[in-house]
Amino acid sequence: MEDRITTKFIKELSKIKDPAIFLGVARVLQVELMVDKDTPRNFGDVFEDIIVNYENSNRKRRRELLKILQQSNKCKEEVMNGNRTQSSSETGSDENV
Repeated sequence: MEDRITTKFIKELSKIKDPAIFLGVARVLQVELMVDKDTPRNFGDVFEDIIVNYENSNRKRRRELLKILQQSNKCKEEVMNGNRTQSSSETGSDENV
């Protein structure tokens, strides 16, 4: 069961289009992004540490992170596909005309 949840997490993590979300996940899982003050870590190493720290997290945190990623990716897909409905104030239309 845990392997399936980790697989879902990796799949959702790979769908992220916003770097801020990825950085947030890294921060929540306490993954270092920099080797030193001026040198960023290799992406593969950061990704691997995210997976390891995710697997070492308690069940509640793993489920919360998976749920957040799923919701984030779902919202991004809706925005990208134009499926979100705009309110009349966003479209500039006036129903009272």
